[in-house]
Amino acid sequence: MLCSLDTEGLGVTLGVTVGAKTALCRVRKGQRPVPDEVDWKIVAGYVSEPLRQILGYRERGASYFNATLDNLPLVPDVHGGRPRGGLPCVAFSAEGIFSASRSFHELSKRPWERIGGLELKKAPLHGLMPESHHRSLNERAWQALERLHQRAFQMTQAKVSPQRQALTCIKAARQLGLLANKGNKSSESSQQDDDMAHLYPVTVALLVSPMGRTGGEIFWNLVHAFMADMNGTPCVIHVLLPLRAKVPAELWRPKVGQDEVSPGPNPDLLPYLEELLCRARSGLQEMQRQQAKHCIRLHRSMAQDSDGEQEKEAHNTLIDMSSRPDDRIPSSLPASPVSKGARFAARRSKTAGRLVCKIAFDALPKGSSTVQFDNYSYSDESEDQESDMERGSEDPKGSLPVVLEACEQRCAKLALALAEDDLYCGSHYVPRFGTTAQLSFPEVMRVQSEAARECEPLVASWKEEKDGRHAMQSVPFLVIDPDEIDCPVVFVSSAFEELTGHWRSWALGRNLRFLLLPHDPSRNRFYNGQEINRLEEFYKNQDFAEDTMKVDRPPAARSKSSTKVISSSSTGGRSKERAITMAAAGRKKGQNEPSVALPDTMLSLLMLKGPKTPNPFWTMLCLRHVWMKDPNLNITAEMDYAEKHFVFCTFVPLDGQKAAIDDLLSSDLSEYKMQMVSWLRTLMQERSQTIECYCERTILKLADQVVPEWLQDNGSKQESCLAGCHFVPRIGLAPVREFEGRWPSLFRSNQQMIRTRLGELSDELAGRTLHNEDGGLYCWVADPNAKDEASLVFISCTLRELLGYSREEALARNALLFRPKSSRIDYSINGPEESKRVKDFWQCFADGHASQSTISLQLFECKSGRRLFGLKLLLRAREPGSGKDFLLVVVMPIQTKMPAVLASHQITECMEDDMGVALDQWGSFVTALRDELFGPSWSERCGQDVCSFLGHRIQTFLESCEDYQGDLFIPRSGVVAVDQFRRSGAVRRVLKEVQDDVRRLYENPNWEYENELKREAEPYVISIADPNGEDCPLVWISTGFEDVTGYQREWALGRNDRFLQPRFHAWNMQFNSDQLEAMQNFVLLGKHDGAGNTMNCLFLFIHETRAGAPLWNLMSMQHVKANGKKYIACMSLPIQQERMLLAELLCLDPVGLQQLARLKTLLARYEHGAKFISLVAVTQQLVSSFIEGFPLVLQAPSLVNQNGIARQLTLFGLEIGSGNMQDMAEALKSGIRHLHLALPGGPTTKAAEGSNFVRTILPLKLAEVLNMLHQEHLHYLREATVITVRAPPHLLPVLTEVRKTLATHGYSVLCWLLDVRGCSPTEAADHWQELSHTRHAGEALGLFGGGAKVLSATQSVRGGAPVAIYAAEMHPGRRPDEQEVRLMTKLEGTNIMPMACNVFGPHESWIQSAEAKAAAARCGVEPAMVALKWAEHKGFRATSPQLLMHLRLEALADRRGTAELMNRNCVRAYRAAPSPDAVMAALNGAQVSGTAASRASESSGSIPAEQLLATVRCCPPKAKATTPSPRAFQRIRAITAAEKTLGKPRCDGDMPVRRETSKPSMPPKVHLQALPDMLKRARSPRQVSGVMCVDWQGTENQSSRLPSPVALPSSPRS
Repeated sequence: MLCSLDTEGLGVTLGVTVGAKTALCRVRKGQRPVPDEVDWKIVAGYVSEPLRQILGYRERGASYFNATLDNLPLVPDVHGGRPRGGLPCVAFSAEGIFSASRSFHELSKRPWERIGGLELKKAPLHGLMPESHHRSLNERAWQALERLHQRAFQMTQAKVSPQRQALTCIKAARQLGLLANKGNKSSESSQQDDDMAHLYPVTVALLVSPMGRTGGEIFWNLVHAFMADMNGTPCVIHVLLPLRAKVPAELWRPKVGQDEVSPGPNPDLLPYLEELLCRARSGLQEMQRQQAKHCIRLHRSMAQDSDGEQEKEAHNTLIDMSSRPDDRIPSSLPASPVSKGARFAARRSKTAGRLVCKIAFDALPKGSSTVQFDNYSYSDESEDQESDMERGSEDPKGSLPVVLEACEQRCAKLALALAEDDLYCGSHYVPRFGTTAQLSFPEVMRVQSEAARECEPLVASWKEEKDGRHAMQSVPFLVIDPDEIDCPVVFVSSAFEELTGHWRSWALGRNLRFLLLPHDPSRNRFYNGQEINRLEEFYKNQDFAEDTMKVDRPPAARSKSSTKVISSSSTGGRSKERAITMAAAGRKKGQNEPSVALPDTMLSLLMLKGPKTPNPFWTMLCLRHVWMKDPNLNITAEMDYAEKHFVFCTFVPLDGQKAAIDDLLSSDLSEYKMQMVSWLRTLMQERSQTIECYCERTILKLADQVVPEWLQDNGSKQESCLAGCHFVPRIGLAPVREFEGRWPSLFRSNQQMIRTRLGELSDELAGRTLHNEDGGLYCWVADPNAKDEASLVFISCTLRELLGYSREEALARNALLFRPKSSRIDYSINGPEESKRVKDFWQCFADGHASQSTISLQLFECKSGRRLFGLKLLLRAREPGSGKDFLLVVVMPIQTKMPAVLASHQITECMEDDMGVALDQWGSFVTALRDELFGPSWSERCGQDVCSFLGHRIQTFLESCEDYQGDLFIPRSGVVAVDQFRRSGAVRRVLKEVQDDVRRLYENPNWEYENELKREAEPYVISIADPNGEDCPLVWISTGFEDVTGYQREWALGRNDRFLQPRFHAWNMQFNSDQLEAMQNFVLLGKHDGAGNTMNCLFLFIHETRAGAPLWNLMSMQHVKANGKKYIACMSLPIQQERMLLAELLCLDPVGLQQLARLKTLLARYEHGAKFISLVAVTQQLVSSFIEGFPLVLQAPSLVNQNGIARQLTLFGLEIGSGNMQDMAEALKSGIRHLHLALPGGPTTKAAEGSNFVRTILPLKLAEVLNMLHQEHLHYLREATVITVRAPPHLLPVLTEVRKTLATHGYSVLCWLLDVRGCSPTEAADHWQELSHTRHAGEALGLFGGGAKVLSATQSVRGGAPVAIYAAEMHPGRRPDEQEVRLMTKLEGTNIMPMACNVFGPHESWIQSAEAKAAAARCGVEPAMVALKWAEHKGFRATSPQLLMHLRLEALADRRGTAELMNRNCVRAYRAAPSPDAVMAALNGAQVSGTAASRASESSGSIPAEQLLATVRCCPPKAKATTPSPRAFQRIRAITAAEKTLGKPRCDGDMPVRRETSKPSMPPKVHLQALPDMLKRARSPRQVSGVMCVDWQGTENQSSRLPSPVALPSSPRS
């Protein structure tokens, strides 16, 4: 009822006053009209009764009531408690504010001029925020105030009569629910009707208001508004009760700077803000109504009995009843009246579709002292005095008005829930909205123990155990309350703490999302976004609650039983919970057990992350809706069956399948990955429909089935599931777990079979293998029954170390992981046939029909890309524990080098386009090797023997490939470094760094690196190597490098530069061992990080060109840094000076090696100044100083002070025919450096068939001999060897084949001699012109025979080549007056060099003559040496086919039996012989003594005889007679025969001297007497000199080696 109904007189007075004040309001120009203020005491006296119902009769409420009536100001408490004094009040009329209390002015800090006449929206201390997201704070509470004002003042605007206005206000109040409907009073008493008649309708609103001006301090403002009628003028009174609880900072964040967002709530709190404020404001209207009813009853009681004591007793009774404690005090925010999760022992009813618990103030249970409003209770026993002291409050419990006290508690707990210390977990906003988080420690422990007891049956069902107490410590689970705000956690198991690292004290009261990747929001949205929505929908799925509420328990069960979740079952593929009421102890057997069906259980796959887990982990969550005893309520005996709805959540970490899931769901976030996650969850949900019982075992089994299938269907495009071309998903994780710990028993049971197949297995090796230690067998175990047919379940540590794969990387995958990643390599080497054979063995093995073992040759590839051949021994092994068969594979690596085409995966990728031919060759070889391996001879052999056989065969085949150069293994293993060098563009940087060095080293100041890159610069030998690459490969070479060495860049790049070294290891070590060691140290220096551009280092290497020619390489090396990487730049200069002499150092004889060491010693002098000198200067100075002391024994005798061809031809040479080609090697070892190749010119060769026969056979036989020279390492003498070729005219076409054969082996022809004997001058000229056209540059031409006319004819040929050599058969026995002898003598001073062929005479007849023997005896040398010295004296170059046979001295013959390769017998003998003048004197009959010969030798530059040969004197001294040696006897007999022929007596003690004749004018007859058959042979037809071999089939014929006049046919004279 309105106020005007009770105080009509006061209302008339106040109405007149208000009307007068409103009429007399001041209106100023440009300002708002401000009415005069009505004294608040007048208004307060008028509305005292509603104020009493609002403030009540409690101690602090009565104090506020009196102070408000007296209009006292608010006085702050000195102790920090609640202020005392009058409350801020304000009165509104239709025109605005017309009165305000004093405390209202002080609190708003505004005078009357600023607040008078303001409407509700502009009224201070009411906090209507303008921003949209701020309006959510007060919007709902503000709407109630607006509706009240609208109803109150709309009648005034319509000018309705006062009586009509009063009736309309009462009707509006009833519609708003502020007054009770008097129409329904069938069950209410008359006293209650009277109470309702005096009940004033009050609107209660809890606002967040700014203090003072807008933007000031924010406070909780509890507003009570009610309507009043002042003499027909309606007005609305607002009573403001400021709360002492602070507004949390999360509800209002002030604006700090201009860049900050506008002040208001935390944006993360907005989703929960409406529900939070709704729960904080819920039930306030009903609380105020209950308090007003008690005030009316107390007032009536006081009016009926005016006795003071009775009034006092009633007053105390009311206070006691209104402040009775309750032991059911929730510690969090009050539950919403819409709550469906709580059931109490009270009457139930449905109102507006919601479950509401009606507990009247007078309907409390017997013995209970709790006053409960709308599921919210207040009790003095629930909180001790310490909590009051902590709040700093001076007000005891029950002293404040009921509504004010409830709001204080609610707002205080809201502030505690929104504390700023731990609201965030990473990026997740997880405040503590839960009830459990607000309890004290003892209460928390009580609640947790109650919840643990309730969860034991659930855990037992999950672990499939009878008792769940033991499983509570091992199962990670938690309990969620879906009825509270944000669905907080109310119980946490200890296993959950260990799993996630979140302690119980921190997790309680928060939402589960603190586990959802808190520090990776993008990844959380990607993987868990859709699943979070499913969880929230599952929490809200509470439709079953209303159905279960219909089940009424019998009264007997309410006090003797409790409802608990016992088990879960499935019907029709859907999991359901059953709540079974279990009777107390002593319940009779067979009693019916009522049950309630609950909704489905939910499976969820989430990626979680906790503080203790370094990486996120995938977890299966099994969530169930369950009914359990509410642990927050201390239920009495009458309410024993009380239950609450919770969600039981169990965690199943997918540790066993984590690696498989991570293989497909890698770190990159793409739409494809999101589809894969969705597909995995779909598979989980579909397969879960077939599970009969949800428990830990079935969930793990489900994951082991679904994840491999999902991975196999979707992982074919993922790199983590691929090993090159092989699809190797990790789908065997379940078999790996099953095999864990079974390896020792498997190995013990099959150890004997392994010993039999391997051949030898020591106890130490077996023990290491058994315990899986280093040094054991290389083996793995596969499960043939797995989904992938051969998933690895075990791999030994030795095999992991060999292949480079860790246990986690290899297990659960197929053995294809160890095969080459390149499909082309794997197909060519391992072959589809071999793969099919092994696969058939596996399949038969799984069926139980396979043999016990088999072997397989396979190319393995390590994780690093390195490859190796290995022999696999596949065994059928049975594990005794499980009786299951497994595939045991023992790998035996084959110790052999790998070709570049198969060496590594990286090399294959770089040279895949160029490896076709080599790969096909290796594929064919390995296929043939497998066929041989599975033959009868090797199928039953032990593994070690087979391994040795395979290693030998592979190594033999490898040596025939291009990766070998002689003994040097030079694979092209650096192609990766070459490709990186090319892509980085570092060549320009390196050449720019060494540009100044190149200019200095080659003495070319105009050299530019840009021209070198364009291949337009001078052909300098420059190369760049990468010391950090595999085998320090060459990554760039210049065009000069290609020209000098003969190696093209396509072949050389990627290889180590040792392919330039001699191809035979022993010779290479002899030549370059010291330089190789120094270079290795230099390369290691380049790998050090601290090394920069180092100083130049000089090296002298003896290299070989591609053709095998020796190359004296002076190299300058330095380290260069480019693009952050170090390279080696090498500038080389081949030594071109004195190459013939330097070639003599490469024969491995002691003298040559000593001189080589001397040459390197001379080079060491330039080492310290290598950075300042040029290679050109060093080469010149080095060679010049080295030649000065060069020993003569290393020089083939030649004429000094001559140039051109005369300097290159030595004094004597070996004439080579078809019969003595095998003597070429021995000739080179003896020091002979001139080889004169004479083509046969007999009549048989003139025919067409004979010419073709010679053209075919001669080059082949010559190639055979040259190959033999190469095998004996005599090819190093090519620079010192001079070859001349003589051929008749009809064999000129053969010269092309001869030239090609020689050029193939690295030899060149110095001069082509045309045999023109028997040709006319015209014919000779024609043949000469033809030969001139076919010769190559650098080749000279010469004539053999023909005489002066032919020589003149050839010289006059137009365009013909000049004649360089004229050769003829010449020996000392020919007469000086012969035409050919005179011609040869005349050529001595011309440009034509004479050469005497067959210098020993026809068929060596002259050296066998008495004259030759006599002259030889006088000189103490062989007759052959006399002929050679005679030729030197005449200026001829001498050749003979039997040169070696007649120059073998007795004293030097023992040298040939030594291990020396080079004996140089001919050179030593020639140097030891007397000078040519002495020999000529001996030929003329003079006696040559040893001393004279020695002096002559010294004068001619020869080595003295006393130093190299113990010369045997012809006659020993008379004083000492000794027995002559056999050789001395031979010489004595020769001298005696010569004396008899000459007719001169022998002189004792002296060498025979030719006697002077009595007729000096007569010429001596020594020639005729010494050679009696000379004249006869001179008059007879000319015979062949014995250089042609009759046996063309290559059979050795004694007559061809020792020709005689009878054995060889003679040719007719032309």
